[in-house]
Amino acid sequence: MPINLGWLGLFIALGAVIFLVVPRDRIIALLLPSFLGGAIIALIVNLIGVPVLGLWRFPVALVPILGIPLFLLLAYMAEMLLFLHYWEHLPGGSTEKGLYLAVFSIANTIMAFFALSFGYVVFVRWNLLYFFLLAFALHGLVALLYFAPGVRAAFRKI
Repeated sequence: MPINLGWLGLFIALGAVIFLVVPRDRIIALLLPSFLGGAIIALIVNLIGVPVLGLWRFPVALVPILGIPLFLLLAYMAEMLLFLHYWEHLPGGSTEKGLYLAVFSIANTIMAFFALSFGYVVFVRWNLLYFFLLAFALHGLVALLYFAPGVRAAFRKI
């Protein structure tokens, strides 16, 4: 059975992008929020979607955690760090933020399309539209929670 290195490659690529475009002090400041909003939420969603509901599955993983690739979870952490960094720097109001949220969700859906095409994930009772809607909702939720008045102050104290 071949070992799937796609999620590791995605994690390494996103990590490289982070170190190229995000200042080091911002990486440090966003590490915990991106871990909680990226890796932990991705773990929870995948624990519900894979073993509990059987909506999708991962055929082969380099380091599986209950059937979920570890490097997929770490890639979501890196992706969330990029999302949170640029969210804060968006000019304007809710229209720009809504478009940014939609573009990020579309980018996630495109990555899911390629993961499907290469056999890194198999949708059982799931599809790309559901994936987009879930990505949109979860990214919006993380942004709302992280940028709520008291939450960022609490992260700064940690």
